[in-house]
Amino acid sequence: MKKDAKKDGKPEHGRASRVAERVREELSTLIGRELSDPRVLGVIISNVRMTDDFRLETVRFRLL
Repeated sequence: MKKDAKKDGKPEHGRASRVAERVREELSTLIGRELSDPRVLGVIISNVRMTDDFRLETVRFRLL
């Protein structure tokens, strides 16, 4: 599991970081296996960030 770095350079080890990593894995799986739309074939989920209260989530992706 990759550790994200906060703005001050210290790694995050909290629950939100672990949940964000799991969301990234699930989104990658869903896009790769469940969607049959050819427009999303080259999409890679590169990063997911989540607030500590789980209200907001930022999903970053890139195209191949």
